[in-house]
Amino acid sequence: MPRSSTARKQRRSFSLSAASIRYIELVRREKHADSASAALEQIIEDNKLQRRRRALEDAVSTYYDSLSDAEQQEQREWGYFAESEFPRH
Repeated sequence: MPRSSTARKQRRSFSLSAASIRYIELVRREKHADSASAALEQIIEDNKLQRRRRALEDAVSTYYDSLSDAEQQEQREWGYFAESEFPRH
């Protein structure tokens, strides 16, 4: 993970379960992280990405759920048109 020259790390102390420590060590090995701290940073970044994806999916679902029946039909027709423009294999 690239380091920003303006980002400063802060030392913190946490008490974690043995299962959580094992998980951090597993991630450290899988991601070839230099330390448990780096692995924990990766876990947090992965979680943040998942949350952003979920928020985007929820926003898209909310949008499509808000469409009237006529708007939904129009979207389906555009979808059929788009599919017909691509060759089938």
